[in-house]
Amino acid sequence: MTTRKSNSDCKPTRIGRLGERVIAGIDGSYDMGTRVAIPSQWANYAAMGYPTEQMVPSEYYGVCHSMQPDGRFGYLCGMQLRKGETVPQGLTTQRVPAGNYAKFHCPVHISQIHEEWHLVMAEWLPGSGYFLADGPCVEYYGPDFDGNTGEGGFELWIPVKKQA
Repeated sequence: MTTRKSNSDCKPTRIGRLGERVIAGIDGSYDMGTRVAIPSQWANYAAMGYPTEQMVPSEYYGVCHSMQPDGRFGYLCGMQLRKGETVPQGLTTQRVPAGNYAKFHCPVHISQIHEEWHLVMAEWLPGSGYFLADGPCVEYYGPDFDGNTGEGGFELWIPVKKQA
């Protein structure tokens, strides 16, 4: 299992414009204490038998949305819906709008995702010259990620605006 050597390793691999995506999957509600149940949500999604031909293959997303000041948030796990396709029965969608995002490659085991989010939001963001823009934050699991072992790395995407 790979671990970060220091907080200084937490730097975006890219800050730039990303196109809109519509993610279809299953949605849940959490807070900082209950977020440990998110892996069960992923297991439920996998048990549904997706992907389908309506989805972009080999790419999975976790979308953190509807964040509340008290720490509650929505979390949708799923796959990108192909343009023009209808939402598969039993799934809901979350739109990830086009905009500027800071993308962080996290070459660590999935069990460290909470630490990675902390590094991005509490360590990098405050001194970055950017602020968090409106919109969902995204976990991206590409073709190298192995959901069975938790290895292969992942990315965190946060919507940002340059500070004036």
